Parts: sequence; structure tokens; C-alpha cells
Amino acid sequence: SIPLASQPDAYFLSPEEFETRFGFPKPGSNDGEKKNELVFYCKAGVRARAAAQLAVQAGYDPEKIAVYDGSWLDWVDKGGKVEKWEGNNE
Repeated sequence: SIPLASQPDAYFLSPEEFETRFGFPKPGSNDGEKKNELVFYCKAGVRARAAAQLAVQAGYDPEKIAVYDGSWLDWVDKGGKVEKWEGNNE
């Protein structure tokens, strides 16, 4: 989960900078992941398309990028599984 509005440079960061900022490895930063597809989604699909375009500009292979156009709203509308995180109640 990368917030597009506050982190539009995310896919332009080095793998080290990315992991420091977000706490997980940059997608495609190891050889095994370079073969995998990146799927972008958001609430309705608009920000997902923008994020996918930024990834292409940052050098990701457009053939390995997908956008879930309906995104979260479509997933929920079609009965997709949803788990609610309750967090720590301490």
C-alpha cells in the first residue's frame, strides 16, 4: 500500500530508499519478482491508473503492469472477501 498523493516518487526510489520509507522491499527489486506482474488498485480505479503510469515512467515493464479498473468498490460489489483489521486495543 503506497499512498499516491503523498508519495508520487515511490517507484523512482532506489530499492534501499524504498524499503527505508515503506518498510517492505520495492516491487521488482529482486530477480524473482521481475518476472511477476504488478497489479494496481485503489478505491475506484482512478489513482490506480495514475500509479501504473508512474511505474511505467520509472522503468517498469508496461507488459507486466495491470490495473484493476473497478478496484475496491468493484471487489466489494461482487462479493469479494474482506477482512477487517481491528488493531491493538491497548
